[in-house]
Amino acid sequence: MPAGEILSLDAAVADRLFPFHVVLDRDLRVLRVASVIKRLLPALVPGQMLDRVFEPLRPVGPLTVESVSQLANTLLILRSRQPPPLVVKGQIAPLADGKLMLLVSPRVSDADEMRRLNLTAADFALHDPTSEMLVVLQAMRASLMDAELLAKRLRQTRDEALQASRAKSQFLANMSHELRTPLNAIIGFTEMMSSQIHGPLPERYVDYVNDVGVSGHHLLDLINDLLDLARIEADSFELKPSRFQISELIGECLRAVTPQTQKKELTVELLESDPALTVEADERAMKQIMLNLLSNAIKFSRPSGRIDVAVKRDDSSYLRISVADHGEGIDPSTIAWIFEPFRQGDHQVSVGSEGTGLGLHIAKRLAGLHGGTISMKSQIGAGTTVALLLPPVRVVGVEKSP
Repeated sequence: MPAGEILSLDAAVADRLFPFHVVLDRDLRVLRVASVIKRLLPALVPGQMLDRVFEPLRPVGPLTVESVSQLANTLLILRSRQPPPLVVKGQIAPLADGKLMLLVSPRVSDADEMRRLNLTAADFALHDPTSEMLVVLQAMRASLMDAELLAKRLRQTRDEALQASRAKSQFLANMSHELRTPLNAIIGFTEMMSSQIHGPLPERYVDYVNDVGVSGHHLLDLINDLLDLARIEADSFELKPSRFQISELIGECLRAVTPQTQKKELTVELLESDPALTVEADERAMKQIMLNLLSNAIKFSRPSGRIDVAVKRDDSSYLRISVADHGEGIDPSTIAWIFEPFRQGDHQVSVGSEGTGLGLHIAKRLAGLHGGTISMKSQIGAGTTVALLLPPVRVVGVEKSP
């Protein structure tokens, strides 16, 4: 039925066809109110301005002729200013003689809401929400089907990624093992030549042999990192716990990095340490963690700088081992990804950079295998502190949780 013919209808017929309608003049003054909405809002009477009874939730702003005329054929959401609280949704339609018709329906969410508003199913007449509900249910069903299809594709992608990761880890493990065998022979013969046990070498060749030895050891370190990473990612890295004093292990690590610290004229201080403190952990893995943390601190320390190492137990009996340098530091925003593999400082590993960028990543994974974690705090110009935190279960003498 054309909207312009509504005013010519008998009021009873109009109420039956459109039980929630309000006829307005061009100033948005009420001219006619359908019986059902009149029952819901007694204050909505002819002569009343629409904005005295309703406030708009959509559009945001005052109800004016200009704003309403711009929203013809679009959804309006209004809320009553006076009790009982009522929210309606609907549209504005132009009528004959320049008048307007507001076609609305209460926004009802459940049966309790209908009872509160004193509504019955018959009040909705041709505006029965069943069809709208069917549309909503159909949309929900389509969304669920899409979500199920997406979940299936994600599971397939995850399985493929896991399979590819396992294949990569197995490849790295095999290749690392095959590379270490001849490399150990190269290093061994190089050391034998450096010692000149079969006769002296020309001075020039001594330097060459030393360079080969240094490069061989560096390459072996890289291969060992890749092998450890492959084992960890393939879940084949088995911890071999033993009891040892943490101060002795740290002392061994400090002695191991002495050539590096002397080269940069660094001072390393052990600030806090209980000589009797004993842990139960994989000693080789713990040593690798400490060497990685120390090497990282040495790398980013200024010449003639200082590195502080501290070992202490906190109030929760957690063991905290920290290594702090006083170098350039890094942007705190980069800490979120600094432990990712193949990262170095504030950039990705590039050609010519020293190391693989695996040290911190492997250290954190090894700490995780012990039930611990590694954290970092840094500030540009003020240095970096990296801390290993081990749970009480790894500290000998601390009662374990049942």
